[in-house]
Amino acid sequence: MIQSSLSGNEETLQKFDEMGFIAEIKASEHFFFEDITLINAYKVI
Repeated sequence: MIQSSLSGNEETLQKFDEMGFIAEIKASEHFFFEDITLINAYKVI
């Protein structure tokens, strides 16, 4: 998932956790006034 840091990365990671996913920020790049982050999430069943 690609997301702007303005959208709340920590809240997104927490929501993934609540839904049973393992999620982490894999990459981040700064553009102007925000960071664009790549969030990798998967579910172990």
